[in-house]
Amino acid sequence: SKTYLETVSPSDWTFIGYDETMNASPQQLRLIELAAGRPIAVRSSVLEFQAATARLGAGVVMLPDFAVLESSGLQRIETEQPLTREVWLVVHSDIKDVPSVRVVTDALKSALGK
Repeated sequence: SKTYLETVSPSDWTFIGYDETMNASPQQLRLIELAAGRPIAVRSSVLEFQAATARLGAGVVMLPDFAVLESSGLQRIETEQPLTREVWLVVHSDIKDVPSVRVVTDALKSALGK
């Protein structure tokens, strides 16, 4: 939250991350790297809970862009190298040319930039 970032120095930040079941995920590994020994005080596998906890001022959270609206009460912290992930769209070959399926796949490709 803006208030958290204005009142807590970066060296004292506390982090909000995934629970232990996600410790091997790229986003959790990056969060641990960014935390650099600072505490991860809140852990949850639910993005909405992570975001709500950050809005309440419990710490810094790493969320995907799609999980945060501009009016969410959260402030982006720019990093030198943003985390990116591959997205795969898999469609069974028997239905890939069905018009309704094609419309959805084309819309997803367009929205995701490919």
